[in-house]
Amino acid sequence: MRRTSCHHRHHHLLLLLLLVPCILLATALLASSQSTPTTTPPTCTVQTYADFARCQTAAIANASTTPQHIHIQGPVTVPTEKNVDWSRLPPGTVVTVSGEVVFEKWTTNRANSLYLFLIGGEGVTFDGAGGVFDGRGQDYWDGLGSNGGVPKPKFFKFSTSKGSVIRNLYVKNAPQHTFRVSGPNTVYDNIVFDNSLGDLQGGHNTDAFDINASNITIQNSWVHNQDDCLAASSGTNIQFLNTTCIGGHGISVGSISTGEQLDGLFVSNCTIADSDNGVRIKTNVNATNAYVRNVVYADVALRNISKYGVVIQQDYLNGGPTGTPTDGVQIANVTLRRVTGWVRDDARFAVYVLCGRNCTGFVFEDLDIRGGNASCSGVVPGGQGCVATRPPPPPSSSSPSGSAWTTSTAPWYGRGGGDDDDGDGGIGSSLPSPTTTTTTTPPPPPPPAAKKCYD
Repeated sequence: MRRTSCHHRHHHLLLLLLLVPCILLATALLASSQSTPTTTPPTCTVQTYADFARCQTAAIANASTTPQHIHIQGPVTVPTEKNVDWSRLPPGTVVTVSGEVVFEKWTTNRANSLYLFLIGGEGVTFDGAGGVFDGRGQDYWDGLGSNGGVPKPKFFKFSTSKGSVIRNLYVKNAPQHTFRVSGPNTVYDNIVFDNSLGDLQGGHNTDAFDINASNITIQNSWVHNQDDCLAASSGTNIQFLNTTCIGGHGISVGSISTGEQLDGLFVSNCTIADSDNGVRIKTNVNATNAYVRNVVYADVALRNISKYGVVIQQDYLNGGPTGTPTDGVQIANVTLRRVTGWVRDDARFAVYVLCGRNCTGFVFEDLDIRGGNASCSGVVPGGQGCVATRPPPPPSSSSPSGSAWTTSTAPWYGRGGGDDDDGDGGIGSSLPSPTTTTTTTPPPPPPPAAKKCYD
């Protein structure tokens, strides 16, 4: 019996020695968790102009702990001769907005070279739902845009990257160019540009999206402006989807300047209404060492176009094209598929292609643009797909009237005339702004949050 008792005592002592380290470790971990609890940094709120700088500084200082959250709580006024520089947001920053942010007028010549709001960072989410950004363009507009007159700042510049998302922004009254996209790998979703006031007050060069970046998606958006809805000049893998463009110069490639290279633009399911042009590609007459490749326009509806339904030109010059194409920019592999609708009776051309000797691989499929004529030259193989199809318009009040309609299946050649001067202002719009509910012809665009625009 004595041996058995000793054996049991040794066994219990061994168990105790094994358990002690575990108990000590658990106690230490519990004490550590209680002494240094994990907390989420508080949201930094912007309520004054000074808060913009304060919140970016705080976000950078705290970036090592957790993704930062900044909330812009309007009304906030950005004073005259001031802008907002958020180009150094730390990775993963989330920005939300409520209320209105208004930018007071710049009066110095510096305005021509700056942006009112710069946003940059990796994996940034900028969600403007509930907010409005007002650039007070009416304080600057003089019909000259960036070509002279009153000094005018651009509105937003984005240098975001690595899966950033810019969404639900309502932007109005841009003094001139609205969004400069210079950072890659970013999605722009449900963006509203309302520059409709500029139709009557001299808005000009109010481009919506100027793209010089790769892996960019723009979708589900609504634009009313007085220049290009999209102007893609360089980059790869750019998508422009489900967007309505009103009152401007159309959905464009270019103008392409020396050294600019664009490879891969896909435009789909969009409407262009009350605009100078529908879809276009424009290369500068003096450009060299540049190219445009692999461009697709698919399922695009045109409504009440005043100049060109489709225009591809290698004679572009701001102030007026020359009429003589050059060969310094290659345009290759361009597909127009199911681009339909109508141009006005007095439009210059439904389809106008003016190439030098450097345009190849053009394919036009199911192109049905009513009104106007067609003129194509310089396309290799000669005239491929460039056919004027002008059946009589259907009996509808929204179709052009009074034309001598004919049907042609032969290719159209010859240089044609006319110009496409970006010095022209927009022609205005009979379509309502996103907040208007009146019924007009052509049909009104969807509201800002709509996910479809092609009808």
